[in-house]
Formats: sequence, structure tokens, C-alpha cells
Amino acid sequence: MGKEIVYCAACGKRLREEDFERGLAHSADHQAWCAACRPLPARPEAPSGSTRKVPHVSPPRTARRQAQAPRSRAAVAGVAVGAVLLLAVVAAVLSSPARRPEEPVARIVPEAPAPAPVPPPRPAPPPPKPAPAARPPEAVLRDLEALAAGGGDPTAVLFACEEARPLLRGTPHEAALRRIEEAARERAERGRDAARLDAFLAQIRSIAEGDAAGERRKEIRDMYETALGMAGPRRDEVATLKERWEESVKAAALPKSVYRQDFSSGAGGFSGQVVPEGVEGTPALRFGPAGTNAWGKFRTPVRESTRLRLKFKPTDGVGRVQVMVWSEARKDNGRYFIDRLRPGEWTAVEFRALDLLMTATRQGPPMELGEPFNNLKIMFEGHADARLLLDDVEVLE
Repeated sequence: MGKEIVYCAACGKRLREEDFERGLAHSADHQAWCAACRPLPARPEAPSGSTRKVPHVSPPRTARRQAQAPRSRAAVAGVAVGAVLLLAVVAAVLSSPARRPEEPVARIVPEAPAPAPVPPPRPAPPPPKPAPAARPPEAVLRDLEALAAGGGDPTAVLFACEEARPLLRGTPHEAALRRIEEAARERAERGRDAARLDAFLAQIRSIAEGDAAGERRKEIRDMYETALGMAGPRRDEVATLKERWEESVKAAALPKSVYRQDFSSGAGGFSGQVVPEGVEGTPALRFGPAGTNAWGKFRTPVRESTRLRLKFKPTDGVGRVQVMVWSEARKDNGRYFIDRLRPGEWTAVEFRALDLLMTATRQGPPMELGEPFNNLKIMFEGHADARLLLDDVEVLE
């Protein structure tokens, strides 16, 4: 059998049996040591004159086995771990499927983008303008006064005052600046008042133009009174506008003439004799009891406002005067009676067309609204020599 191999407990040097025999190794504390790591203890010297040999002490086999046991167990554990790892690698390789060699894939290399155009260099900014030299306050004030005196827009004057304020601050001209500014503010306020008044007057005119029936006259009159209160220096102007409107209201209330005959140019279609005995010596028509008439000389529909106006002057012996108008709708004459005319005096007579009643006794209905009014006949009661003068015949609406 081979000799047992042990190792130094300190440096791990291999120790042979001859190393123990030669004193190069020894055993202590149940472990093997080399003489370099743990020197041998000094041997006792032999007595002088003694020839007795010191017996050689061999390390016991049990000590060698104990020193060798730890290292043997570590080696065995390392070999076992390595074997297990090797078996795991082999099993993994054997269990994986065989892979085909990959086919080469053609790759498309994108073209490099065209380089972006380089913008042209920006021009250098112009050098800053030098600050304008400050104007003398006297010149600033002169320009401001010229602008205000020219009657320009007060808003522009106020803006110029704001620009001039820092230039005139702390100078003797500040008081003049305040006066110009205050005057411009007053002018601006008057301008706003004038604009409000113009808008209000335009509203009044619009209402008046659409009020042909006169239903809003009270409202319009009240609005004119309000306008007078806000007119200020334009009060006379507003008062004139109100007077003109009042006149137009009065004119609208007056009937409009549809037909007029004063016999200054002859009988005008009436039967009878024209004589110079009319009102104020003007011509007039004279006729006897048989009467006079005119057909088709005028034409207007009968309305609520249709009126007939005449002037009569009888001689002695003239009795009741009868005015007649033929009605196509009623197929009869509408009649109006005039009594108690004074001989030798002119009397104005006026009545509505609807006052012409049917039948000789005037017990029938009036003329029908909307039917044409286009004829006139006048007769009177009296003896054969009696005469009646007629003047200023007028049909009104």
C-alpha cells in the first residue's frame, strides 16, 4: 500500500512520511504541521557521557486521518456539484429541438434624407434711431392751442393734451394745458348730447310719419316736450320742429278739397246765369225755383269724412232749399233741407254726404259708404220771380 499523504494545517503543504522522520514535519494538537509553520519543540539534551539514542516519534495514523478528512470532504462536495451542473447542461441541450439554419433576410436600407436647406443669414437689425430731441414747452403749447382753436375733433384735442402733459409738467404752461383740456371735455360732452338729441328726434319723426290715423299724437307731443328738456342750446330748433308738427296735425284734421267751383270762369257745368253779385263782389250763379244741377264734374267715394260746402244768398220769396244727390246704390236721391235763409245775406252751409237721406221726407237710409259721389242738384220753394244766388261750391274729404 502507498503511504498516507497529509497536509500542513497552516500552509497546506504536502507532507510525506519521510518529512516526519527527518523532522521536517510533526503532529501537534491532532493536526499535522510543517516545521516552517510550527517549529518542533527543542529536544532535551542527553546527559553528558551518555550514548543513549533519542527514540524517533512517528506521527500517529489517527492524526493524519483527522488532518486529511476536512480536505477530502470539500473535494468530494465540489466534484458532486460539478457533476450535477454538467448533467443539467447535457439534458438542456438534448431536450431543445434542432434549429434550422436561418435564411438570410434582405434588409432595405432607407435612403438618407436630403439635408435641410440652410436658411439665408438674417440681415443685421438696423441701428436704433436716436431719441428725438425734446421740444421746448412753448412750442408744444403753441401746437396744442392751434389744434384746439381750429375747432377740430375734441377727442383728438384730449389725446394731444395727454401727450403734452409730461412735456409741460412743472412749467408755467400747465394752467393753459388744463384750460384747453377742460374746454375739449365740454365740447366732447356737447357732441354726445347732440348725438343723443338727433337720435331722439329721428325716432319722433319716424313715429309721426307712421301715424297717419293720428292715434299716437299724444305720445308724439309728449316726446317733443322731452326733447325740449334735453335740447339745451338747441331748444329753439326743437321748438320749431314741434310747431311744424302741430301745424301738420291741424292740416291733416282739415278736410281736403276734392272739387271747388267759384264761378270765376263761368257756370262750370251748372245751369243758370253767372252774375257779379257773389261774395265780396265776385261772380256767382243765379237761378230760379226750377233749380240748377251739375253731373260728372267731380267724383269721389262716399266716406265718413266726405263733406259738401256751399254759400247761399236768397232774394225775397225764397223758402226751403233742397240739396239732392243721386245714389246709384239706393236708386233714389239723398236729400238735405236748408230752412230760414235770410234774404239779402250770404249764409255758409256745410254737411256730410252721409247726412243726405233717402225719400222726399228724409226718412230713408243715408247714402252707402263707398259708392261714388259725382252729381249735385239744388232746388228751392218760392214764387216764380224769386231767385237764389250760389257761390263757393266745394266737395271735401
